[in-house]
Amino acid sequence: MKLYVGRKKTAKAVVAVRSGSGIMSINNCPINKTFFNDISIRNIIEDSINITSSRKLYNFKVKVSGGGLLAQAQAISFALAKFLINLSLAHKPILKKLGFLKSDARIKERKKTGKPKARKSFQFSKR
Repeated sequence: MKLYVGRKKTAKAVVAVRSGSGIMSINNCPINKTFFNDISIRNIIEDSINITSSRKLYNFKVKVSGGGLLAQAQAISFALAKFLINLSLAHKPILKKLGFLKSDARIKERKKTGKPKARKSFQFSKR
């Protein structure tokens, strides 16, 4: 069993992979019983595995925390893409072309003192 990590904003996903029958569980719940009920979010998670036809060969156990639903789904997808590359380098050009290997390092900018938000200023009065 090997662990693969994916991150997006403040979301972090750790994927443990074992040979098996294609069962995926997220935070100890089957994927169809988790809060990833939206088809588009579930497609983000499952697309990389389905494209490479690796779904039925392995069991995936995912621990995900932080961020929102979309950020968590993208973190899981990135971790699964790392697994597929480690499995076979032949998958790398396919996954890269489809954008599964792009990591996005943008995070929320911190709030500065004397301002209401990170860059917003209070209203300025000339008189």
